[in-house]
Amino acid sequence: MNSCTRSIFAAVVGGALAREGLLASVGQFIGYARGMATSVFVVVIGAALARGAMAKWRRTLTRYVHRLSAMFLIGAGVYLIYYWLVPGGLASYAGRRHAVWEGTEPCIASRSSEAIRAH
Repeated sequence: MNSCTRSIFAAVVGGALAREGLLASVGQFIGYARGMATSVFVVVIGAALARGAMAKWRRTLTRYVHRLSAMFLIGAGVYLIYYWLVPGGLASYAGRRHAVWEGTEPCIASRSSEAIRAH
């Protein structure tokens, strides 16, 4: 069993076992197995029948894969920067930190640095 379907399988079969008992859990297991077998069967037969068309489509698509993946990567980076600056509070923390070092806002960090300089 593939690791990406293991959690769904555990939720379906385990949920049936917890709610309805062993017999219902076996029924859910059989239903899950039939569904997975059907989906794999359809994909395999479709790939075998459409091999030539898929190869042509794949060649056409590979021209754009690098550009598309670069756009997704840049978008994810921009989102992470935005997330950590705005909702994550890093921008407001950086503003407070700058104010402490400029001496405009008293805090423990500035008091401790004064105590170090005094010794």
